[in-house]
Amino acid sequence: MNMQNASSPPDEGWQKKLGRLCLKLFKLWGLGCIWLITSLIIVEVLLKALYPEIMANQEVRGSAAIVTCFSLILLWYAFTRPQVDMIWPLVAGVIWFIAHDAIFVLGWVAAAWWIIKACSEISHPRLGTAIQFLLVFIIIMGYTDSHKFGEHPFYNAVFVICVVNGVGRYYQWAYFLKTKIKADQQKTPIAAPIRSKPSQPVVTPPVQKAITFESRIVRLQNLQKLPTELLDELKIIVEYGQLIITCMKEDPKDVEPGTAFLNRYLPAVEKVASEFVRLSTQLEKHGKSDDFLLKNVTALKALGSAFQQQHARLLENDTLDFDTELNLVNNLLKTDGYK
Repeated sequence: MNMQNASSPPDEGWQKKLGRLCLKLFKLWGLGCIWLITSLIIVEVLLKALYPEIMANQEVRGSAAIVTCFSLILLWYAFTRPQVDMIWPLVAGVIWFIAHDAIFVLGWVAAAWWIIKACSEISHPRLGTAIQFLLVFIIIMGYTDSHKFGEHPFYNAVFVICVVNGVGRYYQWAYFLKTKIKADQQKTPIAAPIRSKPSQPVVTPPVQKAITFESRIVRLQNLQKLPTELLDELKIIVEYGQLIITCMKEDPKDVEPGTAFLNRYLPAVEKVASEFVRLSTQLEKHGKSDDFLLKNVTALKALGSAFQQQHARLLENDTLDFDTELNLVNNLLKTDGYK
């Protein structure tokens, strides 16, 4: 049982292949029957009714049957797999019909089609076209059984013209399509590579406040027209002001107290510095500049002390938070028996 199951898939595969082969052979046999029956109807019914005297000749009838049958095979291929424009082959057949008769019309159409097709495949010959030449050769042999090529010089010239026009039309269309494709490719604008813009940093409101205060402190740092005594005190304020801003950026809990402090005392520092620049020159004329300088130094010293204390408070909050976290870790270690 196991051996039969193991061998059954290959058997089924061969059966399918054999079935497909039989189906193809049956289709070919059916097409052959259709071609043969159609050619017999054309020769024995249509042509015999149109040309009773000519078709009475047994040799002509046999030639007509051969040419018609094999021409139908080629024309079936020509119409089911259109590779060549059929206008000029049909023109060649119509001219033969007008100039002579309808007996070998299909033969001339099939021959013109095959020659145009063969010329269109000069750069890339195909095996199918070479096989089709055998059918064309049989058609030519059937035609020469009752006719000679040289006995119709006018039509031979017309046939050549039709073939040349057919080949020219094929290459003209091929060149046109190739040129059009190239033109379309040249016209098609090449999309410029989209450069991704660098993502802008997200600025939250607390950070925005810190940046605003920072720019104001930088302006204080750039003041150079003040006396050395004031600049020394101002450096302390600037230093601790920047430290306060750093705390605000790093710890959201420091934003609210830091903002409140800077909103209250930073304008006072700015006013002391700006008022001293404005009034010191005028007071110097009255001999009061030293007292005014001393008052400003005292004020900035007090403000500097306030900035130092505020920074210490912010650090104290951070230290308390850190101590709380450490205590929590220690308690966890004790609870789990690691300490």
